[in-house]
Amino acid sequence: MDIRTLEVLLVLSEELHFRRAAERLGMTQSSVSDHIRKLENRLQRTLFDRTSRRVVLTEAGEILVHRLRDPVHAIKVAIQDAQRDGPLTQESLRVGFMGGGFYELHEPLVNYFRNEHPEIALEFVEVHYDNQFLAILHGDVDVGFCRLPVGLPGLEVGPIVMSDPRVVCVSANHRLADRDHIDAEELRGETMLRAPASRTGTKWAEYHFPLTTPEGHRLNAGPTVRTVREGIAAVVAGSGIFLLTKRAANYYATPRIRYVEVNLPPIQSALVWRQDGFQHSISLLSQALLKVASNSDR
Repeated sequence: MDIRTLEVLLVLSEELHFRRAAERLGMTQSSVSDHIRKLENRLQRTLFDRTSRRVVLTEAGEILVHRLRDPVHAIKVAIQDAQRDGPLTQESLRVGFMGGGFYELHEPLVNYFRNEHPEIALEFVEVHYDNQFLAILHGDVDVGFCRLPVGLPGLEVGPIVMSDPRVVCVSANHRLADRDHIDAEELRGETMLRAPASRTGTKWAEYHFPLTTPEGHRLNAGPTVRTVREGIAAVVAGSGIFLLTKRAANYYATPRIRYVEVNLPPIQSALVWRQDGFQHSISLLSQALLKVASNSDR
């Protein structure tokens, strides 16, 4: 039984709310549920009574929480002391990001994390459309800041950090270039650039590079691109259009293209890691990222 499961138990016993516990732990609600379910199965005891309106500890849960709280706290303190007093070595956490990725959150995140967790060194690795998920699955990075939805199996998603309106990237002489906002149906008949679905997952590719409008009208399939820069080059060459976050327009500006807001569902971003590759440092990064994102919205 790992310390993470016991930490989930204790936090849920304090919050008595799966969503709030998940946010505090930097996890998804489903992950919190999985930890509790596995613990209950192992103990053959129900630890929480759940209804649609409330979550309460059972008698067995109260006994377990009461007996575990001090030992778990002592273990965490001992680990922190060992890291603080031991050799001056740092744990490295490799973080994948695509394009601008964190955008304006990057600098405050790095500064905040360095101050709060000097024992963990963040290493940032740029990934692209074709490997943002594969880099995590293959162990090239420990965690990725990814645009959702997750396209491949074997991955777990943390809480949503960003949710951005979408813009369509068109050439400066395109028929829609002078518009501020368009309806998605106006894309009917356009040529949409493609992502390598075999490497991103069909679900992800269809969400970010759709070939139909919301009402089902077809778009033509354009060339496949692996990076945002390749997409922009294809747009400039007149090979098609593609979609980005509105936030990205500030980071990929060029006189030869235009960004036009479109009423499609937003693009959400979150930390993603291998289901069997969770580390405590990922939880710390998730908590830090959510805090920095929250502060930036004020």
